[in-house]
Amino acid sequence: MWSLITNEFQKIVKKRRFIVTTLIFSILLLIISVVIYSETNKTNWQRIQEYQDNIKGEKEYLKVTSNPQEAERARQAIRQLQGMIRQLYQDEDERKLDWRKRLENKIQDEEKKKSSIDVASDNTKIEECNKQILTYRYALDNDIKNIDDNSAAPAIDAIEFIVDNLGVIFIPLIIGIIVLDSVSGECTVPTMKMLLTKPVSRGKVLLSKYISSTIAAVIAIIGSELVAYIILGAIKGFGSANEPMVVGTRYEYNLMKAIKGGYGVSAILGSSYIIPMWKYIGEVLLMQLLFIAAFTALCIFVSVIIKNVTMSMGIGIVATIIISFISFQSLESNDTGSSSGFLGTVCKYAINTYSMPGKIISGDIIKQMNNPNISVEFAVIVILLTGLISYILSHLLFVKRDMLV
Repeated sequence: MWSLITNEFQKIVKKRRFIVTTLIFSILLLIISVVIYSETNKTNWQRIQEYQDNIKGEKEYLKVTSNPQEAERARQAIRQLQGMIRQLYQDEDERKLDWRKRLENKIQDEEKKKSSIDVASDNTKIEECNKQILTYRYALDNDIKNIDDNSAAPAIDAIEFIVDNLGVIFIPLIIGIIVLDSVSGECTVPTMKMLLTKPVSRGKVLLSKYISSTIAAVIAIIGSELVAYIILGAIKGFGSANEPMVVGTRYEYNLMKAIKGGYGVSAILGSSYIIPMWKYIGEVLLMQLLFIAAFTALCIFVSVIIKNVTMSMGIGIVATIIISFISFQSLESNDTGSSSGFLGTVCKYAINTYSMPGKIISGDIIKQMNNPNISVEFAVIVILLTGLISYILSHLLFVKRDMLV
């Protein structure tokens, strides 16, 4: 069995497709990470200058617009930007304080914010304040400095953002490119006949292809993420393994919010909690490994059904892109407050939706899917069932049809 797995693995990694795909994904991940890191991790003075430039632009727009609604929008934007600038100046003043005193002040600010008019009536906004308070208190208890300094965010933050926001598109696609011809490719060039003449069962032949394909996909995806993290970390800093991560936020239906056109769910107060970064990374990797294994089984199933390599690659990749795009659009539309509708219902059971482990663990996917019934356990069940059903069907079809090769 081991020799079969080794042989199949060597065939996959020696393909130009695997090498090029892995290389492109690694470079793309690194470039986007650097861009996002540079954009999101700015100093307060850089942000102040940026907001001042935006204010100038809005004022110029006010001079030329004759639309009352657009004019009011511009005035609101100016007021908002001015408020953000005042907050940044306040943050700079607080930098002169001892870091502990600074975090204590921020905790008090968040407590006051929970009583403000804009926040007090919205449990989701209150829970966002609670998350900040949890983070600051954890930092105080564990002597973690600069937790409130966005310009000093570690490399893992950029990688996490990329994995969670681009994973729904890129990760299924990469697995498909690597795996979709694992069976159909050998049926077309009839090497399967030679393989089946060996004294091993047909089930072991398929299992070896599945295991080797899964290992190759893990190397291509998680290996690329690790390389990007190491390079970016060496340049910008890795961060603390004990850095706090807020996870586990749960939600419940809120009929009034749905009627008003906003989210149909509200956060359950006090449901969020803190785990250290090392534990968070471990859980993210486990979820990602589970997804890769299950989606590989799904691609194997397509490769078994469609024996022509060109058709299996073409149909499989196109289907993967379409389903991933639908999942992505569903998440984006719900994120703006629109109703989940039919797409949200379908995507709830689509494995592509759960290719973002960070959003699953944090609970953000519940808000984006507008469905409080989604949880880590539900995501794991969908992923496992998809993988198991796909592999079982692949096994049954492969054992039956391989005699026709």
